[in-house]
Amino acid sequence: MNQDGIRLAEMLASKYGTFHSIGKEIENREFAINKARAAASAPKMNRPETKGVYVILALVATVSLYIVGGLVYLMVWSMAYTYANKILPFIMLLPLIVAAIILAVGAERGHKEMKAHNAAAEREEEGRQKKIGDLQQELDDLRSQAQLLQSELDEYVDRVPENMRTRNRMMQVKTHLETGDVSTFEEAVTLVSGSNK
Repeated sequence: MNQDGIRLAEMLASKYGTFHSIGKEIENREFAINKARAAASAPKMNRPETKGVYVILALVATVSLYIVGGLVYLMVWSMAYTYANKILPFIMLLPLIVAAIILAVGAERGHKEMKAHNAAAEREEEGRQKKIGDLQQELDDLRSQAQLLQSELDEYVDRVPENMRTRNRMMQVKTHLETGDVSTFEEAVTLVSGSNK
């Protein structure tokens, strides 16, 4: 049994396995980065949305107050004409004031919703950019690990043909060395390479 050949086959099996798993991790990170870049964040609102509910509410309030005010004016007018003329401007302005208040509340609420939406969109964009940065850092680390491992494996390019540079093939080489089918690492590589054509 060739102990040096067995150790070499184990070491190469481990390194080839690690190299291929790092390659898959690199592909996964690249896919995740592209997916994160393609994901569109929510668009910012440039102006507050006017809620139709507030417009309708203002119209209903205005009409209702004009009707009620008109009825009050008629009742007061029938009792005291001079007093009715004094409250007429108030009856005419009250519905407009109420409508203006309702519309102002609606506009303020729309502005607050716009600010909240834009803040959420900014947080989402910052989170997306941070995720892309983290993934890019992981990708760079994986690439440097792959380059380091590749430089270590380059020593064995002459001894291991390209079709043999996998974990499974090196485990087959190890098995042949352990069983004593062959006496050297190179013979085991040739045997496994020839049987897998």
